[in-house]
Amino acid sequence: DKGVELELIPIAYDAMIFFTNADNPATNLTQEQISEIYVNNAYENWNQIGGPDALLYPYCRNNDSGSHAQMERHFLHGNEINEKIRNETTSVTMANVLTDVMGAQTADPVGYGLGYSIYYYFQNMDMFYDTNTTLKLLAIDGVSPNDETIADGSYPLSNNTYIVLRSDEPEDSPARRMAEFMLTEEGQLCVKAAGFGPLK
Repeated sequence: DKGVELELIPIAYDAMIFFTNADNPATNLTQEQISEIYVNNAYENWNQIGGPDALLYPYCRNNDSGSHAQMERHFLHGNEINEKIRNETTSVTMANVLTDVMGAQTADPVGYGLGYSIYYYFQNMDMFYDTNTTLKLLAIDGVSPNDETIADGSYPLSNNTYIVLRSDEPEDSPARRMAEFMLTEEGQLCVKAAGFGPLK
């Protein structure tokens, strides 16, 4: 509205990921299946989407979360998360979605949770929640998320994290100097220490 143009400068890699309980034999979801799960609540059993005969418990994030913004970008296409899922299984924090899916596994009847988050957050939370033992990441369209597939873009839900500036920001301004610093070797060490994937 004000005629301001923005400049986006990528400074890090990250990706949206989907995960389930480690005991779940399922290994893969397609992007179409994810949309059907979260928009239409189309499946009740993992065997409908190539998994075991087990109930499917999908968890979502609240609408003002960064993970929900990724859902809007990749899967919702102007739709909302299914009302039943929103009302029954919304995780209100990034940590909650991990612990909610951990606690969703049932034995009688057999059932497994499904949740989503951001790759580097999931990896960094291993020290607190043992995520790499109790949960597992699902491949999307046959590609598993890892440092290499996220960096080379073969994982379909790869994203960059950006610094965003006004395009008319002066060259010597603190904001532009910060953006330049984040692309230096020292800046990329900060990116890594913050839990993101460095560009170099």
